[in-house]
Amino acid sequence: MINCENCGAEIDIMDEYCPVCGASNKTIKDNMTYGSYGRTECNLQSDIYEEQNEDGVAVLAYFGLFVIIPIIKSKDSDFVRFHANQGIILNIFSIICFVIMYGLYNVSSLYLGNISEHSQLIATVTAICAISIFIVLFVCWVVPLVGVFHGMRRKAPIIGNIRILK
Repeated sequence: MINCENCGAEIDIMDEYCPVCGASNKTIKDNMTYGSYGRTECNLQSDIYEEQNEDGVAVLAYFGLFVIIPIIKSKDSDFVRFHANQGIILNIFSIICFVIMYGLYNVSSLYLGNISEHSQLIATVTAICAISIFIVLFVCWVVPLVGVFHGMRRKAPIIGNIRILK
């Protein structure tokens, strides 16, 4: 992470523009070259190398209790700590979501046996709410996980700004 030269906000070193003020990231532009086949390559080798080597450890942060491994193994890597933080937040968020979905399942099963229109409506609404919660949870899990594979620090939607690890 670096600070924007214009507004001072903390931005990812690979961001082309500051997400806060929109200023161009001069650090990345000064270190970019055009390689073969029109691909751009970054000459900031130390940062890129570190993040590529830590991908395997950072992936573990998104698989339940395996989040402990990145926390213990890579204490000094900002990249791994970022993803470990996202993993911890996702674990907490998933527990909350599963408790809510379990409650919705119990509510819908209470009304499912009745034949009245209101009972069927309640069962349908609770099922739709549970499916919606599952989809939101899945998206919150996939977005930062894909970021690991691309060597990026993508925050999970909705909950990504919460920080537990410093």
